Amino acid sequence: MALEKDVRIDELTLSGSKAIKSIDPYGRHNYYAEQMKESNGSMDGEISGKLRRPKYDEEQLLLAVDTEVDELIPNKPKDLPDVVLQEDYDALQRALDAANNTIADLRGQLSAAQSKISELQSQISGLRAELDASLLRVTVAENSAEAAADKFKQTSIDLQQAIQKSVAEAIERVSLEAQVEGLTAQKEALVQQVSSLESQVAGVQAQLQSGGESAGGKWTARISPVAEETKADLYFYSTKKSGSGRNIGWRNGPKITLLNSTTEPISFTFSNSANWCRTPSSVTLQSGEEKSINIEATIQAQNNGRKKDDYNGTFTISGAGETISFSMQNNNDIGSKIICVELYKQGYLPYEIYEADEEWGDMLFEKDPKLIIGYQMWARKVVNFMQKNPQWTPTIYFLLKPWTEWMANEMGLNVSKKRIWIGGLLHKVLSIYSRYVYNNFGGDRYYQLAKLRNN
Repeated sequence: MALEKDVRIDELTLSGSKAIKSIDPYGRHNYYAEQMKESNGSMDGEISGKLRRPKYDEEQLLLAVDTEVDELIPNKPKDLPDVVLQEDYDALQRALDAANNTIADLRGQLSAAQSKISELQSQISGLRAELDASLLRVTVAENSAEAAADKFKQTSIDLQQAIQKSVAEAIERVSLEAQVEGLTAQKEALVQQVSSLESQVAGVQAQLQSGGESAGGKWTARISPVAEETKADLYFYSTKKSGSGRNIGWRNGPKITLLNSTTEPISFTFSNSANWCRTPSSVTLQSGEEKSINIEATIQAQNNGRKKDDYNGTFTISGAGETISFSMQNNNDIGSKIICVELYKQGYLPYEIYEADEEWGDMLFEKDPKLIIGYQMWARKVVNFMQKNPQWTPTIYFLLKPWTEWMANEMGLNVSKKRIWIGGLLHKVLSIYSRYVYNNFGGDRYYQLAKLRNN
């Protein structure tokens, strides 16, 4: 703005900052004035810019001490009252009310507790009074007891001395009576023992007289029945009986009678080296007791090999540190039909057919031994196969069942006739094969051995 414009200068001098109407974003003040009519009809040279106030004159400031310059000093805002939000005030009010309620409840509880305390204190006072009275009674009783103790002390001493004398006399009397009773009991026991020993001696003598054996005088063992004294102690036979089946059974045995001739129990154990009978379980005999055990022959006792032979062994009885051994023998002849024997042993061939087949084989052996020997030569291999591979036995039985039924039918056994013709055909085929085996694989040597064995 032109400095020579006296009008603008006067305006700023008189009005000060009130003449400034606006401020731009950059902090600069713009000054506007109405158009002044001059010779050219407008203001010239008007610009905008920052203004710097001149420093105040100290003298002028002193003169203006009591002057209110409201244009430089802003109005002081009025103090407002302290307030909070209404929701905060309500929340605090609710918390205060809850606290007051809690305080009221606690005061009620405190009052009740104080009443209870007062009541208990009253009870304690009453109990203390009762305790004092009880202590007083106890003191009186103690004094009375001390007086009574002093009074009866001498009496107790006299009584104790009298009791001691009585006890000593009673002990001595009871001891003597016990000795008498003990001697009487010993006498009775000795009498019974002598009687028992006499019975045992009589039993031992009877056992020994009937063929029993004594084990160091402690116990005896006797085999019964004994049908053949020249044979083994335990003798079992399973042999052929011409034309009438098989002889099977015990000739010597199978019962063994044990007698304990000591005064103590004896436990007996058994063992045997033969595989054709079962070993009995261990037994215990009391003093003087007699007990019999039986030896059971297994199916192997009847079919225990592939040739006629005697199967020997030993049966041993042990007890009380003593041992008795009995000889065993199984006279076994399994016959001619060894495949039938194996089928019977494995549970496929019925006993009736098995017996009839054995009789047919014995009959044929007398008529045509070479045919039976040839059959046995190849049948042994079939039996070995069946024993090693029992899962194939049902198949072999199915194939040979008609033959077994045909042989049983030949011996007069009543069997089904449906497949008899198949059995007859099998017999012819197997007979041809048996003769072939006999003639080509050394059958004569087996025939000579069979003749020697039978003789």
